[in-house]
Amino acid sequence: MDEQRNRLIGALRDIAREDAAASLQPGAALLAEFRAGYRARRLSGVARAIGLAIAATLVVLIGTSLWLAARRLANISDPRLTSTPLGEVTTAFLQLPYGAVPYTTAQIVRLDVPRASMIPFGLITADAAPYIETQTVVAEVLVGEDGLARAVRFVRPAQAPAP
Repeated sequence: MDEQRNRLIGALRDIAREDAAASLQPGAALLAEFRAGYRARRLSGVARAIGLAIAATLVVLIGTSLWLAARRLANISDPRLTSTPLGEVTTAFLQLPYGAVPYTTAQIVRLDVPRASMIPFGLITADAAPYIETQTVVAEVLVGEDGLARAVRFVRPAQAPAP
């Protein structure tokens, strides 16, 4: 029984030594394995040239797109303004406080309103208001059947100077 015990202890010691020797070098073996695989996967000169050509093409396309977008934005004086068939320039309809209240029918009513009513919508600044010649502007108001104003848009006649 002692002989079996000694053989078992000896076998366990051999396994422990092998494990200790193997655990000291896993980094070197892993690094060697990685380097071998990396060398095998290295790109050839042609593949590298193709990759660089694709990257350069993408850079040119993106740059051209950005340049064209910037030119287009520079040509638009104010994106909030549109022209009507009558030659008038109007803003988009701007929602008023009761704009979310549902309605079934509505009318557009044209009125003269104080120029200062454009300030809350950011169309003019409060600083510029005293320097503007006319004190009223034309506005088209969307009014529901209940009499509540839902939205407003400001109109500049074709012959009137820009505010």
